[in-house]
Amino acid sequence: MCTLTFTMTMTTKAKIFEAIHSRNCYSVFAHAFRQRDWSVVGRGWDETRIKLDGHIDNPDLPDVNLDNLLSIYVENILYAQKAVMVWVVEKDIAKRLFDNLEEFVQEEENKYKGTFPFPLNEDDLRTQGGFGVPTHVYEVNGAKTLIYASKRESAVETLLELDSLPDEWKNKGYVEVVGKKTEVTQVFDSITVEPTHGLVELRIDRAKTLAEKDLTKYKEALRSRFNQRSREVLGFDVLKQEPLNIYPALHPLYEGRAWTINRIGHQNEGGYVNSNKGRRKDDDVRNDVYHKHGEEAVASLDLWSIAVVFNSPEGSGNPGLVIDGHSKILSMQNPVLYIARILDCASEQDYRLVRDSLLECCTEGERRHDAANDNSAESKADAAAA
Repeated sequence: MCTLTFTMTMTTKAKIFEAIHSRNCYSVFAHAFRQRDWSVVGRGWDETRIKLDGHIDNPDLPDVNLDNLLSIYVENILYAQKAVMVWVVEKDIAKRLFDNLEEFVQEEENKYKGTFPFPLNEDDLRTQGGFGVPTHVYEVNGAKTLIYASKRESAVETLLELDSLPDEWKNKGYVEVVGKKTEVTQVFDSITVEPTHGLVELRIDRAKTLAEKDLTKYKEALRSRFNQRSREVLGFDVLKQEPLNIYPALHPLYEGRAWTINRIGHQNEGGYVNSNKGRRKDDDVRNDVYHKHGEEAVASLDLWSIAVVFNSPEGSGNPGLVIDGHSKILSMQNPVLYIARILDCASEQDYRLVRDSLLECCTEGERRHDAANDNSAESKADAAAA
């Protein structure tokens, strides 16, 4: 769990409540409260907020305090609802980046820094540019995370009030008018450095429902800004190459028994494209009779997407991993997938379970691929010798 020092006031208490509500992932926060054994979870955020307000600073409940509540919120902006890309870099480069990451923070004062870690109000947020602003660095358990505060815009349909319509419209018979309004939401994209493992992660915030093309757009924008600052601080682009290819992880993930496979997209050797999905989060498609008999009827399945559900190591919650590919990647000589969505993580422990499982499956998939290539080369050599 993150541990932070923060001077609390009644105003800050209200800000934390508002910030939690703005994240729009109440169920993740509910699991975070349960993981800390806080008996505050009610039906929805409004009821939970009332319970929290009554429990905070109760001398009989010393752990239920504003410092810990802020830590829960910070863990949410660090680990919840992320699209993740990973770069494997030389450890000495990762160490230099780790040691100098604070220099990436924008020195000039800006509105994001003035309210961080809390979001801006809507009016101020609308006036900000679309680029992420490097705002703050967190250090947690040997990793540093550089937060880029930014905003997302989306157009939503809204019903206009009849009283707001011009009389000439009403006189022409209009009784309902729908308009499109741009909604703005604050996001906390980030770059995380783990020098011990030589890893650099790029995390796109609020990624659960973002389209793949939008994730790619945000990734390239953040990567470009980070590399620009990297040239200024370190003298070179840290994220010059493409991210780690996670396609090799698909089959080891599918075969793993420490988690549930809720959905897969696959193609069999006949070229038929199929998709299987459980109705509930804890449904494992591998246990479905129809799927099991179908799998037995073909020599192999070529996977192109997968959704994995884990049990939280902290006892409450089901963090998830989603890799959304497309069947067309199977036509590539060397299929590539770069983006993984790591979702519903209520704590750092949840996130690390999912991320580490993904990386371990990548390593296993690469090992199998290399072994298959070695066997193929040996077979060709034997045939040539014969």
